Amino acid sequence: MDGSLGDSFSRNEVSRCIHIGLLCVQEDPNDRPTLATIVLMLTSFSMTLPLPREPAYFVQSVTVLSLPITELESD
Repeated sequence: MDGSLGDSFSRNEVSRCIHIGLLCVQEDPNDRPTLATIVLMLTSFSMTLPLPREPAYFVQSVTVLSLPITELESD
């Protein structure tokens, strides 16, 4: 999340929005929700969301650590 938001957001709402976004980029257009369904998903937290499949295209990046692992701190 953007650091400027501080703690003024709900983790559940953010996760739900990301989940809905993943449903919108499904490879098969028939698996994507309609706009009416998206509005319902965003406004009704009692609605169970289907599990998204892996998107047709995604970029996987590899980060090279510049510090030895022993110097890293955990959150």
